[in-house]
Amino acid sequence: YLDEVSNEAEAVGAVNTIEIRNRKIIGHNTDVFGFEQSFLKIVGTRKNGIILGNGGASKAAQYVLKKNDISFLVASRNSNFTIQQIDKNILSKYNIIINATPLGMYPNTNKFPDLSYHLINSKHLLFDLVYNPEETLFLSKGKTNGAAIKNGIEMLHLQAEESWKIWN
Repeated sequence: YLDEVSNEAEAVGAVNTIEIRNRKIIGHNTDVFGFEQSFLKIVGTRKNGIILGNGGASKAAQYVLKKNDISFLVASRNSNFTIQQIDKNILSKYNIIINATPLGMYPNTNKFPDLSYHLINSKHLLFDLVYNPEETLFLSKGKTNGAAIKNGIEMLHLQAEESWKIWN
């Protein structure tokens, strides 16, 4: 349905913003901008991540990690690597965990990714693309074990502002 696709949207394989310019319909992915700006502020020297989920938002996170030379695994229920396979060995090597699933999002706030949270520590960063509630059980369990945490509200605001720039 699109006449053109931005470089980011093409690389990600997902469009979340439509622009109409000179009678052409152009697809953009502003999640890339929002995630990158929010994530890079807190990643520090961590260089290995696990992305939970494989939908459109996950693909934006994957693009950003590749762009910034951060190696990663993708764990999803419909792949060869699932969340249940994340063990002590993997968590000792991968110190970034990004929740790109809807687990924990309102109104299902009692849901969370099934991880071995007792293996998470102060070397880990847990980034949840969910922003409602402000602190999901995923983030709370990581925080209890000393992990740095961040929710997706800044990402949401940044991608919305980027969409607004495209439209105006």
